Amino acid sequence: MITKLSITFLIGAQFSLSAIANSDTWRGLKVAPENRCSPYDKKTQYPYPQSVEDDIVASMGGLYMGHIQAHILSQILKQILSI
Repeated sequence: MITKLSITFLIGAQFSLSAIANSDTWRGLKVAPENRCSPYDKKTQYPYPQSVEDDIVASMGGLYMGHIQAHILSQILKQILSI
């Protein structure tokens, strides 16, 4: 399911990528071609259907949180509980 937020992110990412393609730097960082150790091949590297990701999220109670989000949430909870 694509939400308004994810559409906004995708559109913003597209504009950012086109701006990077026309420049040698982005926000002070040097932009260089990607250096992969092997070619990207979705069919061989990710042979499962994307729908399996929905099954994984469902098995986690419908909530997915990456490690960065979990870290931020834990810091917020620590602050709240110490008040």
